[in-house]
Amino acid sequence: MCARSKWLTMLSLNLAASFLFLAPAGAAGPSTPPATADSSASRPRQLASDAWLNSRAVQATLSSGAVAVNTIVNGKSPIGTVEAAIRIHASAPEIWPFITECRYATWLIPGLKSCRILETAADGSWADIEHVIQYSLFTPAMHSVFRAEFHPPYRMDFHRIGGNLKYEVGSWSLLPSAGDTTTVVYSASVQPGFWIPRFVVRRSLHKQLPAALLSLRKHAQETAAID
Repeated sequence: MCARSKWLTMLSLNLAASFLFLAPAGAAGPSTPPATADSSASRPRQLASDAWLNSRAVQATLSSGAVAVNTIVNGKSPIGTVEAAIRIHASAPEIWPFITECRYATWLIPGLKSCRILETAADGSWADIEHVIQYSLFTPAMHSVFRAEFHPPYRMDFHRIGGNLKYEVGSWSLLPSAGDTTTVVYSASVQPGFWIPRFVVRRSLHKQLPAALLSLRKHAQETAAID
């Protein structure tokens, strides 16, 4: 592999980590929904597109134990979108800490160097979190500051408030499913703010995201088995 190809691959991995995982793991939200929150926040809400998540192909993928991934990265918009889902044999409350606490962030985010809580709401309903990611010594560090809004134990929304990325918004949703399973759905839209080949980004997303969600399932199911 030539030096340029290596650089593009490592940069895309850095971007993939930022695209996918800057906001899942930050500060622990409240264990119960804030009293001031909308009553619907305490119930599961599907955030990925109905057509994609409920399609036969995606449902078959989830039933087989694999990770379903859909990416929209094209030349018509500077914003790329990814949505992914996995089925986990654990309850939403058992999974919730793994996507909201800094101590678990390195399990999900490749190259995470720092996870720092900058500010939190008095009632714990939101937190401003800083992540610094550097996948390799040969790639620039990715810096992001985002606000995570907690609706435990079913949903977390996040959006960019600072850092390298020009635009970032997304969500995690934990949907109770058949039996003792929970369908974990992740969706995010990002505009990097710098150029990188779209095919490289797409390839990295399809590799990095399943690995992170499989890691999430492994740790959540191990914890559920112990409890």
